[in-house]
Amino acid sequence: MIRFVLPFCLLAVCSSAQVRLEWAANVDLELSKAGPLSHYFYNEIHEESTDWKIDVARLQGQFNVIFNRNFSINSHLLVQRKQALKSGLLRNFQDYIVKVGQLHFTYRTDDRKFTFYAGRIQNTFGYWYKHQSYKDRSILNAPLMYSYFINVSSKFGFVQNLGEENELIVDGASEFGFSNLYNRGYRNGFAAFFGKDNGLQFTISAYNGNAGSKKTSTNPYLWNLIAKVTYPINYSWRVGFSALHGTYLKVEIPNHSKYRQSIYSLNVVFDKGYFNVESELFLSTYRSPIFNVENQDFTDGVDGLENVDLLNVSYYSTIKYEPSWLSGAFFSYRFDTLFFGDDPTSSVNKTWDNNVIRHSFGVGYKLLQQLSIRCSFSTQSVANRDWDGQQNTFRTVLSYGL
Repeated sequence: MIRFVLPFCLLAVCSSAQVRLEWAANVDLELSKAGPLSHYFYNEIHEESTDWKIDVARLQGQFNVIFNRNFSINSHLLVQRKQALKSGLLRNFQDYIVKVGQLHFTYRTDDRKFTFYAGRIQNTFGYWYKHQSYKDRSILNAPLMYSYFINVSSKFGFVQNLGEENELIVDGASEFGFSNLYNRGYRNGFAAFFGKDNGLQFTISAYNGNAGSKKTSTNPYLWNLIAKVTYPINYSWRVGFSALHGTYLKVEIPNHSKYRQSIYSLNVVFDKGYFNVESELFLSTYRSPIFNVENQDFTDGVDGLENVDLLNVSYYSTIKYEPSWLSGAFFSYRFDTLFFGDDPTSSVNKTWDNNVIRHSFGVGYKLLQQLSIRCSFSTQSVANRDWDGQQNTFRTVLSYGL
């Protein structure tokens, strides 16, 4: 209901001479091609859409109702594909969904050293969430930490080879777990920002829902807490540290409250002249129950083991170069990894999921002030899987903004 009521509320509020409305809109047209073993849970392109396809990737509108210097309401409306399905250029409207990405109240002090957000907000963790719009990305794919699905599920906890050899059907679909962090990261909660734009900054936030799931939770027991610090060393270097801790399992799971996830990140940004480098290092841990696929229940103990502690490490670094001889153009490269710790339920020496390495290349050009085109090519290799060269992706996005 909120998706239909919101525009009328904004119009009514802005009918007063005391406030003003700021808005912007953007449409992204995408042309894509992927390898034969492509899968949305591994490389963000659906397994039924590996051939050349052109489609509307996203239509978005941003609306800010500004009451005065201190108070505002901010909203972000999205029209996007369901589960990354692609039927061709607006061929089947049932493949699309209208969503409220953000809808929150904002309060800022006069000196701008304190800001408070409450409502539907974006995850404040880490650095990459700044690149939600395709026009802000030099590589179109999200990093592995934000997009690659792992063998942990909010419905089952840890399951070996989840979604591959061990298929679990939930609501008629195969369960593939979740990514460490959901790439869009919109959640219900609040955030508080302290600091100066060009100085030391602190952010604390709490939101409802699993950090890696795209579904918004209304479960009062499912919360995540985030602390973030950012410091500009000088005009060229900026560093940041983030920590996330919270629950991720559904309440139907026995003793769900004792299972937690914790994620830590260190990001470094270098920006000088024609070069920009963005890097993030992650450590992600889970305390998880063990689900027995054969018996279709939670284990009573595997060699006395009733739950496990899981760990994975991820790192990416993106290098972007804007040539002086071609204004508006850029070239970029990203190295991306996701490594997993030992499987504590296995008697042989193996990891609890398969390590991944991805290489991505990008190029872009601003055709006009509001029109830009970006192309990306990615190739990835997965340990213990004969998938090399089978999950490559090519994506081109034409973005037009108003």
